[in-house]
Amino acid sequence: METPQHAQDDIDAFAKDLGREDEMGSVVRAHIRIENLLVELVEGMVPNPAQLKRMKLEYDGYVSLALALGLEDERGPALRAMGSLRNRFAHKLDTALDLSAVKGLYDALAPRDKEQVQASFGRIRSQHDAVKVAKNYAALSPKDQFQLIALIVWLSLKSKVLVMRGEARAGA
Repeated sequence: METPQHAQDDIDAFAKDLGREDEMGSVVRAHIRIENLLVELVEGMVPNPAQLKRMKLEYDGYVSLALALGLEDERGPALRAMGSLRNRFAHKLDTALDLSAVKGLYDALAPRDKEQVQASFGRIRSQHDAVKVAKNYAALSPKDQFQLIALIVWLSLKSKVLVMRGEARAGA
């Protein structure tokens, strides 16, 4: 996908935010950014977006509405898993990103998003000193795994928003 410069700036800002946060901050900030894109996508898919406020939708409602309006069904499980993980962090102080939580999130990804996670890890590994980067995705810390997953989920929505705005080609 060819990305306009401001879209690349958004990607860089998102990745930077995730890296500077502790686990809770990383999960909550990722969720906020994903939710904002989801809302923007839904608003662009409905003829009268002003009426959405009257519906008082929460995150899961936006996920359901986006799916009902044509977002690929395979996107739903990862979006919902991201919401569940955020809720765990928001309601329980001692929540941590462990391998089980991150594996559940990874398992919820669409097959093509799993491929993107692995490909992104490969690109990162090839661009950095092998001593600093794990040998494979599974060897990354849970936080690093989460960051890659969150970035791919965010990018999948960002590409839909860019296409909707006419700033990128369809099928990206």
